[in-house]
Amino acid sequence: MSYNMATQNSAVALQEPAVKVMPSSGARVALWRGLTLQGNLAFERGHDVRARQVYEEALSEADELYAGAALRHDKLAIRLAPLLYTMSCNNIIELARRQKDEETMGIFLYRSFAKLAGVTEATQASLELRWRSALNLRFATRALVQHLEEQGSTSVARAHAERARLAVGEVRRLARPRPRPAAASGS
Repeated sequence: MSYNMATQNSAVALQEPAVKVMPSSGARVALWRGLTLQGNLAFERGHDVRARQVYEEALSEADELYAGAALRHDKLAIRLAPLLYTMSCNNIIELARRQKDEETMGIFLYRSFAKLAGVTEATQASLELRWRSALNLRFATRALVQHLEEQGSTSVARAHAERARLAVGEVRRLARPRPRPAAASGS
């Protein structure tokens, strides 16, 4: 093999770290939408393995969107990440329900709850992201609590409900408008 400039450039390229280009939030949302549509079509056709695979890819995109919302304070990501994450988990939960797979249902009910509760409680997250996570947390909590109670885990269900109640209450408190100080009267 002869050594030439192309060979040298290839060797250098292999040693240099690749520059990772992060997709925009809009691109992630579009990808999530396409993956979810593919998953829904597979679900409707009874192709459960394909539906699960594509729903998991959509969940991964929603998770990345959530990370972008937290790190870059991206408005589109903040607005949509909690909803898309919850919807992705719910798609997998519905697939598991159809398959009568209680274990997977429980895993993804808890995964949705844990993500939303964690962000709602995260003091370093923006108030808007915490608020939007809290809105979805109410529904995720209800679904998890119902599942746990059906499984006979009432005390665990109560503990999760209390965690969510406290987290949502704190975000509501922070989001309340603060009263303005009264102007001093000059008599």
